[in-house]
Amino acid sequence: MTEQEIQNSIKKFIEINGGYCIRTNSGKIPAYNHKGARRFINLGEKGTPDLHACVKSVMIGIEVKKDSKEVQNFMRKVKKYCESGEIKESWKREIAQYLKGCEIIKAGGQFMVVSSVNEVEAELRKLKLL
Repeated sequence: MTEQEIQNSIKKFIEINGGYCIRTNSGKIPAYNHKGARRFINLGEKGTPDLHACVKSVMIGIEVKKDSKEVQNFMRKVKKYCESGEIKESWKREIAQYLKGCEIIKAGGQFMVVSSVNEVEAELRKLKLL
């Protein structure tokens, strides 16, 4: 399954179970003005989770990875960052995602990094939201 297919499955699962879920894109896309000059439009803040959900009044940021190995790599990089404060160039995306997750949690929401609908279901059950 691709990451996008996993995102779509998670979105559908949350909606079937009475929640609200939207997919958010971050990054930039090119745009052109009337003179043909190229510029870029930001789609979202760096590190924004792939999905934003609300289940039983709880806001949840969901970062989706294509498989469990990617989730483990994400967690390994975050652990090293937390231990040392060091950010390697190749880790910037994951650390930005982690920090955005911290903001969500600090504001009273939940944040999860998953690679399947089953993982989302398990986390929602732990939180007593299903």
